[in-house]
Amino acid sequence: QYECSRNAALNKVIDRVIVKGFFAPEDFKNLSKTETNLVFTDCEGYEKMLFTAETVKHLSTTDVLVEIHDFVDSTISKQMKTVFADTHDCEVVKYITDKERFATYRYPLIEKLHLQPTEVYQMYAENRWPQETEWFFFTVKK
Repeated sequence: QYECSRNAALNKVIDRVIVKGFFAPEDFKNLSKTETNLVFTDCEGYEKMLFTAETVKHLSTTDVLVEIHDFVDSTISKQMKTVFADTHDCEVVKYITDKERFATYRYPLIEKLHLQPTEVYQMYAENRWPQETEWFFFTVKK
């Protein structure tokens, strides 16, 4: 939570960002209905309980980026696509493996540290099952 708030402050949008450790389905009712919202969530399988046909009704001005955890429950991605189908378009963002991330990411700050390759690899490593983890980006249909 700290890093998210810190990044929002650095980007001068802290007044428009709400960072929560736990977001309950009823919290969607409090989102603005006149301004565009973005919900970003990585909730380790809870997305199936968080995003239902009932809660999606409150997302008419909200785009949603969510990590899908089918390795927790193999029906999550299907349910997510179903409950958002009438109101949002879905773009699937494939997971990048630790090896791909290490081979392609280059950050000047990390380069300046002159670390050993194994240390850099560990910095990028998420240690996930790549075939079972992807992101869905749901955008409000125009």
